[in-house]
Amino acid sequence: MASMYCPKCGMPNDSRVAFCGSCGYALQATGAVTFYPPQGQQSSPHPTNVPSPYPTGNMPSSPTYPANGTPPPPPYPTGNMPSSPTYTAVGAPPPPPYPTGNTPSSPTYPADGTQFPPAAYPKSESNLPPLQPQQPRQGKKGIIAILAVVVVVILVGAVVAGIFAYTSHNTASSKSGSSSATQGTTATPAATANSSSATPSITATPAVTANAYSAIQPGPGCDTNGGTWTPQDIGKITCGTQITINSSNSRGYLYLQLPNNQPFSSNNTIGITGGLNGYSDSVGNCVGLAEQGVKSGFLVEYCYDGRWYIYSISSTGAIVQTLAKNITSTRTSEQLSLALKGTSLSFTIDSEVHIINVSPLQPTKVAITYFAGGGGGESVTVTNFSYTA
Repeated sequence: MASMYCPKCGMPNDSRVAFCGSCGYALQATGAVTFYPPQGQQSSPHPTNVPSPYPTGNMPSSPTYPANGTPPPPPYPTGNMPSSPTYTAVGAPPPPPYPTGNTPSSPTYPADGTQFPPAAYPKSESNLPPLQPQQPRQGKKGIIAILAVVVVVILVGAVVAGIFAYTSHNTASSKSGSSSATQGTTATPAATANSSSATPSITATPAVTANAYSAIQPGPGCDTNGGTWTPQDIGKITCGTQITINSSNSRGYLYLQLPNNQPFSSNNTIGITGGLNGYSDSVGNCVGLAEQGVKSGFLVEYCYDGRWYIYSISSTGAIVQTLAKNITSTRTSEQLSLALKGTSLSFTIDSEVHIINVSPLQPTKVAITYFAGGGGGESVTVTNFSYTA
């Protein structure tokens, strides 16, 4: 049987094996030297005069073979290497260096140059782990659809809000119109024996709103529109309306509080129709209007002899200072009005207007005033009170 020497370790191997049984070197690919023994002779484990496959001196580990076929000594002392193989008889293939299967990494090489077994995992799709399914990406169409839905929702909300606001406005307008219906007046009480003039005729009462109020017959028990009237230093009030002052040279106030305690505007106008009765004294009677704040106020008066006055007053109605005065024509009936517009005060006597500059005032109450310049028991007739803001 032919033997083949490993060019790496120098050990003999069967010529049919592909790798050295000692060191695992590939014999078929390197052209290892094959030794054939003579016919009838037992093959020697080492041929004589076998030339080295490599140039002398190039391979430090190349073995030096002695003459007469004597096997060379092992590269390492016997027993020093646990893995040193034990060789069998001449010509027999050596056993593998490790038991088959004991070492997972030990290769088992097939004989006759057969191919290596396939890898543990052949390259086929059936042996690969399944891939995770990928979620499809949303394209631009999905984003555009979402934006369109948002725009539609916003438009619908705006339309609903507009309808709601329009309906609420119409409802509030209808309620305001219904609350401003004209209220009927009751029968006027008969004038008493103290009355010196006929009772004025009764007309329809204007609407009562947050910015306007009127009373044809001012005074407690005479006004039917809900206002509250409070007299100060007035002896008697007769619906019609006659105001009587019992003391001479004294001034009385008939204060008004709007219905439901509504506040007065700082820019407003109040007015009355007055009818003075003349007396023989030099002072005469005066009818007027007043607006008072927490600490101060203003008073305007027209007197029987044609004199008029504009005063600053205290919160209790006492005269503090005369701001303006003059004289005009005398008359037995007059339309008087007092208007506050910021720093402007206007006093109107019929069509005659007098304007001065004053400090702004926030009124807390308004009043009709009467000054009795003669003896006690003198009276004045006032009707058609009005307040507008």
